Amino acid sequence: MKKKGTTLSEKVVRRIMRQEKLEVYVSSHRKYSSYKGEISPEVPNILQRNFHAAAPNQKWLTDLTEFALPAGKVYLSPVIDCFDGMVPSWTIGTSPNAQLVNNMLEKALATLRPGEHPIIHSDRGCHYRWPDWIKLVHDAGLTRSMSRKGCSPDNSACEGFFGRLKNEMYYGRSWAGVSLERFMEILDNYIHWYNEVRIKLSLGGMSPLEFRQTLGLIWNQSRILSAPPDAVVPNKSYQELAEHYATAIVPARVRAPKDKAAVEGTVGIISTFILAALRNQQFLSLPELNEAIWERLEAFNNKPFQKKNGSRASLFAEEKPFLRPLPPYPFELATWKKATVGPNYHISVERMNYSVPFEYIRQKVDVRLTRATVRYSTMGAGSVPIPGCTANSTSTAPFRSTCRLTTRNMCSGTGKGLSAGPVRLAAARNVLSMPFSAATRSSSRGINPAWVC
Repeated sequence: MKKKGTTLSEKVVRRIMRQEKLEVYVSSHRKYSSYKGEISPEVPNILQRNFHAAAPNQKWLTDLTEFALPAGKVYLSPVIDCFDGMVPSWTIGTSPNAQLVNNMLEKALATLRPGEHPIIHSDRGCHYRWPDWIKLVHDAGLTRSMSRKGCSPDNSACEGFFGRLKNEMYYGRSWAGVSLERFMEILDNYIHWYNEVRIKLSLGGMSPLEFRQTLGLIWNQSRILSAPPDAVVPNKSYQELAEHYATAIVPARVRAPKDKAAVEGTVGIISTFILAALRNQQFLSLPELNEAIWERLEAFNNKPFQKKNGSRASLFAEEKPFLRPLPPYPFELATWKKATVGPNYHISVERMNYSVPFEYIRQKVDVRLTRATVRYSTMGAGSVPIPGCTANSTSTAPFRSTCRLTTRNMCSGTGKGLSAGPVRLAAARNVLSMPFSAATRSSSRGINPAWVC
């Protein structure tokens, strides 16, 4: 509801649910137990119910749960990351054997970056005490941790995941006539949805995937690549931004604002300087508000320094001759999607059809979408424009042979309706001691060219 623009407190939601007699169905069932005695020496409980982690891949939780269906039984073995509740790896099968949990661990290990050696916490089930499991953990440099015998609260975060999963997709439904293969497919889709779509209040109303993307972490196809606390890897959009403006991005550590204290402080000063002056004014349109903000920003840049001569604007004027000029066209954020080339050598993206070379029929391609362009790339190849305009254009034409706004090789400047604010802020990173956005005003305001294919 918050994403749709409606803000309500939790108490209001609960009151409305009571009035409408909406209740969350909760069912109590006998839990599957994998305890088979003391097969190997026990290990201490290192976590001690501390399920908080400062970064991904520091603390992992794992367990095994059972789903009883009319067609048989299905077992799920996941790994839960304590950082944000992400499920980086899971296996689903019809038998709770060693292969099920070992395959899950091998998949989880494949997501680790060099130097990452998380603690993996489990109960005292036989799967986590057999020699093969112990060897996998030892060879990967992981640290084992175990709950006390018969004490499920020692692994409560993982048990809570099982509870949410079963309440939301398993309990209260009739599974008669559903095959084991179909149920395993439904369960697999749910975990993908849990990682990528399902929001959590503890993450600020974001899904685990969205939360990691806001921190500059990477989601790469079917596995999650995350960075250690001292070396966060920018995602694809940040990398494209850096390449476009010929800059280098040096990410700060996760939740370490002091790594960029100067930026944080300046942003606070600018926000106060602008908001304090405009708090009592009323604006009836975004252009009117943007113009007022721009005037305050110029006043901030021309404000004299307190401890030295000059201002931000005068300092930038001195350094400008030594700076690299900005590109003639602004950077556009892109959305990446996957598509399969059909027998008619077309891909369908956003309900539009685009033609690609016929040799890619039945192959999967990555599609890069911006407001003006559509480009595709295949495994091991670079991004290729979809033909449809002129030979030198990187823009694309929809299947119906009309052409949208062209950029890059054909044109320069700013397209009609493009927001100036984000472009100016992004461009400001390309200069040294640049007064905020002053150099990019001419390239982002007042230019509305019309292009024809």
